[in-house]
Amino acid sequence: MAGLIWITGGAGCGKTTLASELKSRLPHAIVLDGEHWRAALGELGSGYAADDRLRIGCALARLALLLTEQNATVIVATISRHAHIGTLLARRAFVVRVTADAVVVRARRPTLDSELLAAMNADPWPFPVDLTLRSDERSPSQLAEHVLKAWR
Repeated sequence: MAGLIWITGGAGCGKTTLASELKSRLPHAIVLDGEHWRAALGELGSGYAADDRLRIGCALARLALLLTEQNATVIVATISRHAHIGTLLARRAFVVRVTADAVVVRARRPTLDSELLAAMNADPWPFPVDLTLRSDERSPSQLAEHVLKAWR
């Protein structure tokens, strides 16, 4: 089944873990992870200012959508919290927001600044999501099963 599953949420919420679990169930899917995307872009993927994040996130969304137009199943795991990205994805992606309790996130990402973590995980999310899941309340396997049932 071709399509785009866009997994979003703050740092340390379990986006990449969920993407990996989904990949195990959708073996032909292409997984694009935000951190790997930045690395692949090299110098073009550097910068963490708001306009840099928007540019990089929009490029990732456009690539994912291009791949789905070629009948690929694409799973994206990225923070990318900007309303314009939601506009790009509207009605073209199944958007999953992953959250977790702040204590759990802090344990997963102990080196990140507390204010930055709070900002990345703040509500409201800047664009509509189809499904919100808490990664600290279910196993990755259970989360993936929930996504697949809701997506199909």
